[in-house]
Parts: sequence; C-alpha cells; structure tokens
Amino acid sequence: MNDTILIVEDDPDIAECLQYSLEHAHLHTQIARTGEQGLSASLHAQHPPAVVLVDLHLPDVDGLEICRRLRADARTQFIPIIVLTAYASDAERALGFQSGADTYISKPYSMREVVATIRVALSRAHPGDLDSMPT
Repeated sequence: MNDTILIVEDDPDIAECLQYSLEHAHLHTQIARTGEQGLSASLHAQHPPAVVLVDLHLPDVDGLEICRRLRADARTQFIPIIVLTAYASDAERALGFQSGADTYISKPYSMREVVATIRVALSRAHPGDLDSMPT
C-alpha cells in the first residue's frame, strides 16, 4: 500500500506545518499547492495516496470538486478524504460530506486531532496495518 498522505493546501505556511507535524509522527507526506496538482497526484499517480487532506478553498479547483472527482474514479473512490478548512458552517459540512469527504476538521485544529484522524482513516482503509504503524 502507498502510505503517502497528500496535503492539498494553497497556504504554504499551513502546508509546511502539516507536513512537519505528520512527518514527525512518522507519516510520509506530499504537498500539492493547487487543486489541479492534488488531482494529478491522486488520479494520475502510479500509486495514489493513502489519505488526502484537502482545504476547501483553493485557487483553481476547489476541495468539494476534488472530493467529487476522487469519488467518481474507481482508482481513488475509497481513499479517505479529510477536509481541513476555516469554513465550518453546517451547510458547508453537509456539502463536504455530500461531495465525498469522510471527515471534516475545522481550523484552527489540533495536530494531535489531525494525526489521530489520519491513523483512524488508515486503519479503516487497511485493517491490520495499524499494528505495524509507528506512534
């Protein structure tokens, strides 16, 4: 299994903070700064990511469209998608889930919460692998 966590985030400070924290937690990461880069890293990669962390508001293809397109493709339809966004209204959350998001975390968030959510998503996507994951 590919164990890469794809971070789709246009804010370089947030993307780098996520990358640092996830790699400190022994998770491999890749950053995509635009929605198109995120889609390319997911849909056109030889090995799609294990989990996608996506911001909703991106400069080109928004996070909801990324969710829809990943769910529509047989190669990526089961990849866990975790939405990280500052927009946390009930309507936004509902739309995120309807578009295919598995989990929705509002900014500001705790890195412990993000790491724990990723580990749960990985364990559900690949039962039995959690025992071999570093903590």
